[in-house]
Formats: sequence, structure tokens, C-alpha cells
Amino acid sequence: MEEFRRAIKPGRFALNGWDMSAAFTNIPYIYYFKNTNSSLAVDFMPSSKLRASFLKTLEEFPILVGHVKTDADGRTWVDVNARRPNMPEYLESHSTVHFCDLESAGYDWNAFPGKIATVGAFPSQGPSGTIKLANVSIIRLRENSGLILFVSASHYVVDGVGYCAFINRWAEICRWMQNGATDEMPPDRQYTFDRLAIDRCLPASRVPMSRAMTNVYDTPSYLGHFLAWISPKTRGDITNTAGWLMNAVGHVFHISSASLDALRTLIGKYAAKSQRLTDNDMLTVLIGHAIAKGMKDDATGNGSRGGFSSAIQQAVYRLFGQATDFQTMMVLDIRPRISGLAETRYAGNCVTCIPVVSKTDQIAHENIPGKDLADLCAQTRFHIRETTAELIAEYHHIINKTPAMFGHAMAKGITTVNKVVVSNQSRFSLYQNDFGNGIPAWVSPIPVFYANFASILPVHPSANGLLHAARGYSTQKHFFDTNRLVVRLEREGFSKQQSESIVTSVNAVLGESTESILSNIVTKAEQDKTLYMYKVDFAQLKSEIQMMEKTDFSMMKAENERLQGEVNKLKQKLREEITRTQAGVRLDMSLEKGRARDEQAQHEIKIRETDAKIEQEISGLRTQMESIKFSILQYMIGTITGTGALILAYLRMFK
Repeated sequence: MEEFRRAIKPGRFALNGWDMSAAFTNIPYIYYFKNTNSSLAVDFMPSSKLRASFLKTLEEFPILVGHVKTDADGRTWVDVNARRPNMPEYLESHSTVHFCDLESAGYDWNAFPGKIATVGAFPSQGPSGTIKLANVSIIRLRENSGLILFVSASHYVVDGVGYCAFINRWAEICRWMQNGATDEMPPDRQYTFDRLAIDRCLPASRVPMSRAMTNVYDTPSYLGHFLAWISPKTRGDITNTAGWLMNAVGHVFHISSASLDALRTLIGKYAAKSQRLTDNDMLTVLIGHAIAKGMKDDATGNGSRGGFSSAIQQAVYRLFGQATDFQTMMVLDIRPRISGLAETRYAGNCVTCIPVVSKTDQIAHENIPGKDLADLCAQTRFHIRETTAELIAEYHHIINKTPAMFGHAMAKGITTVNKVVVSNQSRFSLYQNDFGNGIPAWVSPIPVFYANFASILPVHPSANGLLHAARGYSTQKHFFDTNRLVVRLEREGFSKQQSESIVTSVNAVLGESTESILSNIVTKAEQDKTLYMYKVDFAQLKSEIQMMEKTDFSMMKAENERLQGEVNKLKQKLREEITRTQAGVRLDMSLEKGRARDEQAQHEIKIRETDAKIEQEISGLRTQMESIKFSILQYMIGTITGTGALILAYLRMFK
């Protein structure tokens, strides 16, 4: 583990609008691997190799060990801390179920008694209190007959392409380890997680979005602001609760190539000759037709849904009315549409949902005419064709205007009732994951994702056609696992027809007995309805309280921003006054220094003049003193000479 920490490169990945628009979901798949080699009683996909290769793969995908963080403005980022990584959940367990049991049951979700998926459709905080960006659960089947591998990655950091890149790389490294790791390790695929990769490839020119796209992505709402304001953990708890209330149930259907060809022939009779329609166009329309018809039946009271989810649906229709438009949200990968983006090997989110709006009466028609099918397919093809690089550049600009833009799109998805989200995942490399013992025998999504979501999946290479995985609502009620009982009866010697007849009879008897017991008691639907009414009242009260708190908070925030603005203005004014005062003081000091220098110069001149005068006076005095001295000498010499002459004369006189 210490070696793994040293290999992880720390970093911070600022999530953009593409990430946050998809961040409310996970990408979960279940892989069923069959042990077809009886000699591999112990070494079938060994635990040590799976674990070691998983850690090795994480070194190339460090973003999966990051912590999701957010600030008060709604900006979200993933912080990768090598010393404290947010390690993905990695579980391994054993089961008493044999792979043949799953295979004979057609990989029915109910054929496995335990829980396979450790997380659901929406990322939320687990027991550790943090959002795990990846979850892995390995279940080894009885007698080492096979292995179930559940892998989920959060849409916070990767989309389907990034998810498949991670699984494929994991399988590649594990296969290399199982082969002895004698050769050099398979070269790194050099996937990038730099969120600026999209910005660098987008064109400079943009075209306006359609009215439907603008309504989804550029229409602010209070709910959108709220969803962007709350923390990712709280947002995950809310989406998980909402998913639980809707009581969604998954279904998987196989669509053969022959069925697709027949459908194409039917629609081709009404389509324009120059019109090119793909399998994706036709399946998108048919999925929308099935969901729209079911929702229309629910609105009119003819549907088969019941319980709490039906009460919610009826309440929504009473509050907002039945919509006349039906919205099909097509999930599109932008990599093929942006020049140079695919070459960057960007593994972050590059998907967007393009809304296609059609009339509910047209798409939900009981026996939809072939002409309407062709028109709806042409409409779908038109919107796909119009998703150009310039339109994507405009969408990129809109969803990244503010950190809260993703919340508005999420709020629109919650409040739009008549819709279906269709994701074509048929190009995902789900069946290329060979961990050293062959590709999976079956790959499926989790049983419960979220309501009104459909995905088109690839099939095993040995099969043909496509898989359509839809999340709708169960229409048939069973009181026990009928398929398991049929299998057990067949093992006891009954024929398949006898087993099915027995199971049908037992189920019918249980149904009649249950109805007889329930006739004199309050039904769960009535109880749920009453409970729902109470919850609605509490929810309304809670909403009002939250709205009041939000209003008070908004007012307080506005007042705080106003005061902050005034403080900033005062600070700016004070800085300007200080600067002005300092400039004035410097100017006065400079002037005073100049005056002092001038006065000093004048004083020096006066001093020099005084010195000159003093020198002149001294020179005059010296001259006068010399002249006086000379005069005195003259007088003295004359006097002495005279005196001497007198003395001599006197001496001669008296001799």
C-alpha cells in the first residue's frame, strides 16, 4: 500500500459543467465470468492478481482515489492526496450459487439470492462518510464455477468511455500478470483528465441552442440554485431518496438483427428516399413510444402501476397538469463531433443530453402509424445531425457560465414528468474485458437504476442484435421466485410444461388467498396514499420553512454583500486619501528642502562676503600698523640722532 501511495501523483482536478451535469449518477455494470477450464480449480481469476492489477490501474487513473470537495459558491473539484487517498470500495466474498444456476436462469437478477451491486444509481456517502468514486465487488461462485464482478464509477470524474478505458486497462494488466509478467508491462494508454482538453478543441464560433435546449440548460430556478448550493453528499442523499420513492424496476430485452431489419423496412416505406435512418434513431423512437404510452395510461388511470409511486405520479399531474409534450433526452458523446478531441484521449465527461420534443398524442398513440414513426425518426435524426461543434461550443459556454448552471438542468429534469432518457451504449467495450480467463459470458446493468431511463447495450460476440435495458415499473405481481421454483421442479423430474403449470396454479392460489385476506383490511396502497398525504403536508411545511430560511439567508447574504461593498469602497477611499496625503507631504517636504537649500546658499554667500570684508579690514589695519610703525621708527631715529648730537655738543662745550 505504501508503494501505491508513492506511485500516486497528487493533484487537483477542477470539475466543469460537463462533469457536474452528469455527476448525479453512477456508471454501474455487472460482469458474469464463467470458468470453462476445469483445471483452474484455484487459479481462476486469482484474488491476488485481481487486487494487484487493480491498484496498478489506479496509478494510471489517480482521479478515482480523489476526494470530492466544494466551496460556498458551488465550485467542485477532486483533490487527489497521495498520503490520504480516497480508496475505492473493494469487496470480495463467496457464494453457494453455482454459475450453471445463473446460466440456466438466463442471468435473471432474481436468480442470485444475495446482493450483487454495492451502490445504486446515484453517488452518495457510504459508511466511511465520503463519496467513493469507484466501487468494486467480487463474488466467487460455488466450486469456483465462475465469478461475478461488479464495478461502478462515478460520473463525477468519468463518462462511459472513461469507465470502459479503466476496466479494459485493469483486464489488460491482470492478464499480463496471469501470464507471468515476464514481458514488459503493457504500455500506458496515456489517458488525460485535464478538464481544459475540451476548451482547447472547441471552435471559436458558436450557434444558438434550440428553444428546447435553452429551456433545459439556460432557465434558472430556485430549485436549481438549491441543488447547486447543497453539498454533494446531501445532493446524493436526496437523489437516492427520490429514486427509492419512484420504485423503479429494470427490464432487459433482446432485439435481434432480424427484428431491426423488419423495423427498418417498415419505416423505410414512409421515410423520404434521401433520409438516412440508423438503428439508434428507430430504437430511440420506439423506447419513447413505450414510455410515453405507459405514462399516458397512468395519467388517465388506465395504467398498471400502484402504490406510492403511482400516488406521486397522480399528485404531480394534479399539481402541474398533464403535459401535451413528451421529451426524449438523447445522450450523445461529443468526441466524434469535436475535431481533435478524441485524439487527446480525454477520459472525463464528454456527454450531453439533446432534448427532442414531440406531441404526447402522437408518440403515445395506441397503434402508432408507420408514417408517424418515420416522422419521429426523421426528427430524431435531424437533432443528432444538428448537434455540430458550434452548437456544442454554445452549450459549453452556457453550462460553464456559473457553477450553479448544472443545478438548473438537474431541476428541469426533476420537474419534467413526461420524458425518457435514452443512452446508446452499444459501442461500449463491455465484452473486451479478458482478465486472463476469457471474456464475460454476460454483462448487465444493475436491476434498479432510475425511472424512465433506457440504455441500448451490446450483446455477446456470439450473439446478434442489441440489448435494450429499460427502467420502468413492474406490471406483474408474483408472491415468490417463480423461475427458481420452475428450475427446482425440473430437477426433480417434472417437465418444463408441468413445472410452469404447477407454479402458475400455486401463484394463482396464493393470489386469491391474499386478495381474500386483504379484502377486510386497509390496503397498502391506501396506507401509502394516506402516508403520502401526510408526507406531502410535511414536505410542504418543510419547503416553506426552507424557503423562509433561504429567503432570510438570501437577504442576509445580500445585506452582507452590500456591507462588504461599502467596506470595500471605504477601504478604497481611505487608500486614496492616504495616497493623496502622502503625496502632499512629500511635495511639501521637497519644497521645504528646496527653500532650506536656497537659504543655506544665501547664508554661505553672506558668510563669504563677511569673511572677505574682515580680511580686507585686517589687511587695512595691517597696512596702517606698518605705516605707523615706520613713522615711529622715523621719529625714534630722528629723536635719538638729535639727542646724541646734543649730548656730543654738550660734552664738547664743557670740555
